[in-house]
Amino acid sequence: MNLTSKLIPLALFALIAGFFAWLIQGAFPRRINKSIRRRAFLLGLRFRQPGIDAPPGCAQFCNIGEGSTESGQITYVPDAATTRRYLLYKRGTGVNASATRSVTLTTAAADYPLGSSDDQADLAWISQGIAIKLFGAIRGTTRVISDGTIVDGSWVGPSGVTNGYATVATTGNCTIGKAIVPPDAIIAAGDPVEIIPVLPTKYAY
Repeated sequence: MNLTSKLIPLALFALIAGFFAWLIQGAFPRRINKSIRRRAFLLGLRFRQPGIDAPPGCAQFCNIGEGSTESGQITYVPDAATTRRYLLYKRGTGVNASATRSVTLTTAAADYPLGSSDDQADLAWISQGIAIKLFGAIRGTTRVISDGTIVDGSWVGPSGVTNGYATVATTGNCTIGKAIVPPDAIIAAGDPVEIIPVLPTKYAY
């Protein structure tokens, strides 16, 4: 009796192992085999994990390589080092990375910024890149650096005087968001200012 009870689990294990080996080695026709193997390999993903709001019986997949970004932030490599945070960046020329993954500071009021960054581009770590908050994609508010003209409710765009700074947007120039300034605050040149970001667009005021 004892021997039988010990052999049954071993037999079941051998049967299951043989079944999976059979699938992997292509015992079924190619089309059927591929379908069954895929179902077998993905079986573990069908169980819900803590913190993942997936419908029962459904599998969820993360981004692989390129795809979408939920936070609205993407890493880009600056063309040059910077001395502070919250600056505005546009597409770069590819000095330290490919042109599609490089950024540089905005230089004109008509520039279309990709977004701002809470990171400072340190020269020693410049190849590691900085996180760019993409305007029109990020959630919530963000901060930019004022040129001293921004007040509460101002529509904001890139400055044509100080690279990477923000100023009050005017007709024909790019708008990136609306400023939020507390009643008791005075935003001087070089101070961070909070904005509600929008997709960079040219408006008439």
